[in-house]
Amino acid sequence: MALPGFFVFLEDRRVSATNNIAEREIRPSVVFRKVTGGFRSQWGPSVHAGYESVTSTARIAGQTAFGAIRGIADTLFTPAAQTV
Repeated sequence: MALPGFFVFLEDRRVSATNNIAEREIRPSVVFRKVTGGFRSQWGPSVHAGYESVTSTARIAGQTAFGAIRGIADTLFTPAAQTV
C-alpha cells in the first residue's frame, strides 16, 4: 500500500527528504520546556506555541519578531471605520 505524498521528494527536488528544518524550528521550544520544567497552566502551551509560530515564521520571512507581532496587533486592534 503506497502512502500518498510520502515519497514526493523523489519526484520533486524542491522537497527535502528529511525533516531537519522542522526539527531545528521546534528545538528552542523543547529546550525552553525542559529548562523551565514545563507549563503549569492549561493556556501556557497554547500561548507559547502561537508566539513561537509567529516569531519563527517572521524569522524565515526576514522580519523581526516585534514587526510580526506589531503587524498582527495592528490588524486585530485597528478600529473599524465609522460610517455616518
